[in-house]
Amino acid sequence: MGFDGYCIGEPLPDILLPPNAPDRRWLIAHRSEELVPAAFMLFQGGEAGLGAPDESCDKYGGTDAAPIKGVTATEIPDGVNLGATAPEVALVGYSATEVEGDDRTYVRIGQSDDGKTQFSVPWNIAETNPFTEGRTGASWVAAVHCLAGNAPASGTLRVMRVDLQDGKMAQVPQVVTDEVDVNVQEKLAQMACSRAVSVASE
Repeated sequence: MGFDGYCIGEPLPDILLPPNAPDRRWLIAHRSEELVPAAFMLFQGGEAGLGAPDESCDKYGGTDAAPIKGVTATEIPDGVNLGATAPEVALVGYSATEVEGDDRTYVRIGQSDDGKTQFSVPWNIAETNPFTEGRTGASWVAAVHCLAGNAPASGTLRVMRVDLQDGKMAQVPQVVTDEVDVNVQEKLAQMACSRAVSVASE
């Protein structure tokens, strides 16, 4: 099948790939006004970047990608609990990278589809962090609205600076989205919504 674009609609569980994360993409069938849920489709050759929803989506009842309203980071015994206030969102993904470094590493922290407005994910810093050695350093931690388990919604990313000392927060995190390079933001968004948990480097 071929498709001419997509709209954002009711989330459905992706039945083909675990962990069956919600997918809000509804694909517009080629030369047709029929919509097909992406959650039920198997893509050949991988999926390209989505771009913006189709301009015709209003007539289908489609919505815009809802933004992340706020992000939080609070200490817990094994690390940091991340949260995002995100009404009208089905899935939020989190990722991190080092603030400094020529060979920057990106790590996927986790995803939450708890169906509420506060999407919480525990970050076990001992197991997952972007630092080459140890658990000390400055990191950018991102939250983004994922339209599916591999599809970040453009423009919804929020980034905090989280400074760590031996796995503990050294100071109160600050939202610094506008200070982060656009290319770094894009890679954080892709990693946050990735189905894989692997590490990616520049």
